[in-house]
Amino acid sequence: MNPLLPIERLVLLAAVLLALAGYTAWRSAAKVRTGIRGAILAARLLAVLCLALVAANPGTWHVEHETDQTEWAILLDRSLSMATRDVGAGTRWEAAWRLATRSQDLAHEACPVRLYPFAERLGAPLAADATAPVPDGAGTDLERAGRELLGRYRTGGKRLTGVVLLSDGRQVGGAPAIDVAVRARAMDVPIFALPLGGPVRPRDLLLRTPHKQRVAFAGQDTRLTVVLSSQGFGRISPDVTLRGPEGTELGRQRVNLAPDGEQSVSFDIQPPEPGHHVYRLAVQPWEGEARTANNEVTVGVSVIQSAIRVYVAEGAPYWDSKFLVQLLRKQPHMAVTSVYRLAANRFFRVDTDTTETSESEAATFPETAEALADYDVVVMGKGAEYFLTPERIRALTAFIRDQGGCLVFSRGKPYHGEFPALAGLEPVTWGAPVKEAFRLQPTATGAEVGLFGDRLPAPDDAIWPTLPTLDQAHRCASVRAFTQVLVNGRIEAAGRTQDFPALVARRHGKGLVVLCNADGLWRWDFFASRPAAGQLYQDLWAQLLQWAITYSEFLPGQPYAIHLDTSAVQPDRPVQVRVLRRGRGNGPYPTLVVRSGAKVVAERTAGPETAASQQWDLSFAFTEPGPYTFELRDDASGEALQARGLLEVLAPPSEQDNVSADGDALADITRLSGGRIVTEAELMDLLEAPPPAETRAQPGKTTWQPTWDRGWMLCLVSLFFAVEWFLRRRHGLL
Repeated sequence: MNPLLPIERLVLLAAVLLALAGYTAWRSAAKVRTGIRGAILAARLLAVLCLALVAANPGTWHVEHETDQTEWAILLDRSLSMATRDVGAGTRWEAAWRLATRSQDLAHEACPVRLYPFAERLGAPLAADATAPVPDGAGTDLERAGRELLGRYRTGGKRLTGVVLLSDGRQVGGAPAIDVAVRARAMDVPIFALPLGGPVRPRDLLLRTPHKQRVAFAGQDTRLTVVLSSQGFGRISPDVTLRGPEGTELGRQRVNLAPDGEQSVSFDIQPPEPGHHVYRLAVQPWEGEARTANNEVTVGVSVIQSAIRVYVAEGAPYWDSKFLVQLLRKQPHMAVTSVYRLAANRFFRVDTDTTETSESEAATFPETAEALADYDVVVMGKGAEYFLTPERIRALTAFIRDQGGCLVFSRGKPYHGEFPALAGLEPVTWGAPVKEAFRLQPTATGAEVGLFGDRLPAPDDAIWPTLPTLDQAHRCASVRAFTQVLVNGRIEAAGRTQDFPALVARRHGKGLVVLCNADGLWRWDFFASRPAAGQLYQDLWAQLLQWAITYSEFLPGQPYAIHLDTSAVQPDRPVQVRVLRRGRGNGPYPTLVVRSGAKVVAERTAGPETAASQQWDLSFAFTEPGPYTFELRDDASGEALQARGLLEVLAPPSEQDNVSADGDALADITRLSGGRIVTEAELMDLLEAPPPAETRAQPGKTTWQPTWDRGWMLCLVSLFFAVEWFLRRRHGLL
């Protein structure tokens, strides 16, 4: 029932009306006999009861239904990759268009087919007689196109029987296409896909550099090395060019590449003056190359005027220490102070100018971290126990940890017996002496950090197995956490090969500790029949010290440093930048300026909360591809500081970078949506089949259908009132 009034009120009102009607009917018929009087009462009560029944409004709710109008939607991928000619004798797009037009002809009349082209987004539906569009979409965003398609049918008057996807499955940009499969599953719209195309090996020339930021000293030659690799080409000979900061071509080399080959290309330069210089290395696009955005790399070179200030402490002088100090003094960018223990209470000091010498009865080792700050690197030979006291070790630790200094143990284990106070700085724990002869063999890590493969031979260079063997080292019981093994000592005996760490490096706070676990390298200089060995001895130590001082957080003489968490990033991806300050002083940071070429694109100034910190962390994201330079500006003088950082924002991936079909992606989409991968025959069977007969309730079309609004109810009420009227008239009551 659907009463006109709340049921409790209606029952009460009906009872009152029945009582009133019965009372009036009975009293007004008092002059007639009892039988007629009862008939009059019954007629009136029945009439009023019928009216009360009408007020109760008995009936049923009726929900109107209608049969859905359904259709198939065919998504036609018209991106550039569909122009690939690998489906029979034609392109993928030609195959897709043929399938689409055939689908329209064979589709069941109760469930027609509608064609929707898409690339970066969904296009307008095509008319039945439309001509084939051109596959020229610059990208493929299946997730967006699918979301827009489902949105149209969610609010429209028709229902999707399913979606047919004619595509190669290659997704460029946008969210994962799997998201649209989940949406389709929620709407009970299965996706069926017919993959088009197959694997295509792209042709590409790739130019890369392992180190985008280099450090050089004024007047020193610097080598810029890049690696050129080809893919999909035969034997080709492209030119690699080097351009300077002003865009002038500084060099050109022709590279003979084998099929799918790779080759290193090096240019020796001498930057004109101290400061930061940006160089571009590029290879011209080759005919048929799919992606040209990776044909160029940018390298930043920081040229510093300050010499590396070296302090050498040697407690047991021998040929190794003599040759090393002589070698370092010959380097034009090094200022060397050396202290030797000659006897129990006799120390000999030689400053950079070898005419300035002095003797002392006490080890002239710096007593404080502030005194050590006059140097960039401390080289410790043998007999460290003669120089280091607990106070000096604490000062040395602060020098490395807080000021970014570098400590080099140049002759293996730096003391005799045990020296627990120094253990906190050593990157290894010592084992037994090595009794067998061994050779040095650089590791892949040594190449990755930039020590080998440039000025020093790469790990796979043929010179390493030919070098004279060594016989003075120690095994390492363990290597401390975060220690990098740059060179192994290799023992070959009885057909077996054993390696132990021979050159390791470990970051310690802002600085670096390097350990050369080998003694006797000086003997390489005496092999006249192997001149390369003598040259390698000199290059090894010169490059090792230069690498160590530039691999730590700060450049020589610089109070600030800039470090990026990556050297290359995709557009709109964040890059983390850290500005470090040497020492533990307070005060504001200089302003960080970001440039794209000569244009300033961002400036950041540290807030008061950063002033007391020794590091300042920032985040940036850039949209436009290209090189971005990070530099610090002294706000007091307005001059740029030496600290620099270089970031390459890569070109976004394009549609034709890789045109190989991705059938696995289509399989995942169809499976999650409740559909499947189909063949051409299976697709036509799906479209020819009649759609399931389904009805659904129409929102807002539910109505109440009463059971009293019939003619017999009106006649019945009229009859009761007529009977009462007749009886009253017959017996003279009117």
